Amino acid sequence: DDDNKKEEEEEEDRGRSAAAAAARSRCLNALIFALKRYRIAGVRTNIPFLIECAEHPAFQAEGGGTIDTGFLDRYGAEILGELSAGGVEGEEKDGGGLLPLERAVAGLAASLLLEDRVGSIGCLEEARRSGDDGEGGGPWSRLSGSWRMGGEEGRFKRTLRPFGGDGGDDDDITSTSSPSSTPVECISNRDGSYEITVGDGSAYTLDGRLSPSGRMDVLLDRSIRMSFSVASREDPDGGYMEVHLWNRDSDGGGGEGGKEERLIVNDAWIATFE
Repeated sequence: DDDNKKEEEEEEDRGRSAAAAAARSRCLNALIFALKRYRIAGVRTNIPFLIECAEHPAFQAEGGGTIDTGFLDRYGAEILGELSAGGVEGEEKDGGGLLPLERAVAGLAASLLLEDRVGSIGCLEEARRSGDDGEGGGPWSRLSGSWRMGGEEGRFKRTLRPFGGDGGDDDDITSTSSPSSTPVECISNRDGSYEITVGDGSAYTLDGRLSPSGRMDVLLDRSIRMSFSVASREDPDGGYMEVHLWNRDSDGGGGEGGKEERLIVNDAWIATFE
């Protein structure tokens, strides 16, 4: 009947993104703006791919003269190459399809959530300024995470073990991680940052602030700033957590000596925690 047809049309429209403007350039900017603000958890999407297509110079060209059915034949490899370049130069994706840096950032989000540090100040320079002793407020400060006595060797260590890697329906999130999973080791520093090692090689110093609204600002190796939207779900009884990350547009510059860097994290990151 007419009511059912209307509901079906409305449901179909929810899966579309359309933009209209007086000029093509303004229309493209509006479309890209909308795509970057999509927040879809639980399933894989091609939104990062669509953004790269819309931002490609050939797509942006006035008049769109090169946009035809052969666009992806000509530029597809280049666009996919841009998508895979989101981590540190030379990094390769693991069996779950994620770069080590992507695993590390997800590990940072999981650590902040598990230690109930949502809303706590996280950036290193803010931590140093806020502490009475100039070192982050002492061992009882929330900035210290799960700090322990004993110097460098006594720091608290948490190991996260990803399941499967993609968060799909075939992942058994009640069993131990598969042999192909890459462990993520998170060690708490006194200033609130973490030393995070992915597998046997890639290591990063990561600091972050996770707001109650789900915004996470990250400082990588004390110089590179990134910003994400975070959605999570924890099952304490099952001993696992889902973490979803999306890029956010930066609100400002990287600060003194810093720079902005884009990172694509589009898959669910599911882990047991020890």
